[in-house]
Amino acid sequence: MLNLEAKQEIKWWLAHLESFNGKTILTPVPEMVIETDASKQGWGAYYNNTTIGGLWSIEEQQKHINALELMAGMFAIKAFAKGKSNLNILLKMDNRSSVAYINRMGGTKSDTLSDLAKEIWQWALSKNINISAVHIAGLTNIRADHASRHWEDPSDWALRKDLFRELLRIFGPFEIDLFANRLNRQLPVYCSWKPDPGAVGTDAFTMDWTQMKRPYLFPPFCLIGKCLAKARMQMTTMLIVTPVWQSQPWYPTILRMCIASPILLPPCQNLLTSPQGEPHPLTVNNNLQLAAWLVSGDLMAVKAFHKELHPFYYPLGVLEQTSVTIAPGVNGIAGAVNGQLIHFMPLWPLS
Repeated sequence: MLNLEAKQEIKWWLAHLESFNGKTILTPVPEMVIETDASKQGWGAYYNNTTIGGLWSIEEQQKHINALELMAGMFAIKAFAKGKSNLNILLKMDNRSSVAYINRMGGTKSDTLSDLAKEIWQWALSKNINISAVHIAGLTNIRADHASRHWEDPSDWALRKDLFRELLRIFGPFEIDLFANRLNRQLPVYCSWKPDPGAVGTDAFTMDWTQMKRPYLFPPFCLIGKCLAKARMQMTTMLIVTPVWQSQPWYPTILRMCIASPILLPPCQNLLTSPQGEPHPLTVNNNLQLAAWLVSGDLMAVKAFHKELHPFYYPLGVLEQTSVTIAPGVNGIAGAVNGQLIHFMPLWPLS
């Protein structure tokens, strides 16, 4: 008697025999040649003058290096061949086991490697993509190897999951996470900065934001102003998380684009963490105050919010507003627009 897994395997092959009846005798000329590699720290790949890679999650780091090498190949194909079909891909790998499992479409010695090879081929066959692999010496696999061992992205930080869920409850639903990767994404649909195996797109600034239904953004701090400018140009309503840096050039803009009271996030050591769970250096001593802003490039939505605000008056003789200091646990003032105050709302109980 065949078990359920064996029956499912037979059904899968029966469904694909017509579209893929074995490998060709002569290896076709590949349209894409991708170099891949893996280390215990991360994965790397190189194609057409572009190098990509990423870290492994804590759970993935526990896998055998042969499994990581196959995963690196799978991530590379999904990242570089996204949106493509009807082509031949050649993988250059320095791991003989991975080469064998890809070329044989599986194996019998390791269920883990066989399952990974099957996952690679299932994805490829669905797009009529043929894959072959060749072994290369590790000493020549320099570019992919370097990417797998040197992955330092200063923006690779994720907001604490429970805090994001609260923002989702207050301001959601959100359609897409525009600045993410496969490890720090907050939503199933996300856009990455570089080619990524699970991303729907690369480089959020090249995408059309006009049809997006409330995207979520936690961009690198140096790109906040550019994000606000694109939202204004394309009349996008979005949730963006930024530091409360009132001296930054983009701060008056974010105040003018508000369509709801911004939310202060509680300062804590694990407010932002890396894929390995390490805290952001600025959060260790609670030196980073973040806020979540619902902003819009739609002037009608902005005007509707301004109607809800209260006017702000200075006593006679006062020339300027005193400095606003936001103490942890205390509701503060985000700023004023056209003589109207915008208050922060705290995400944690007032003390």
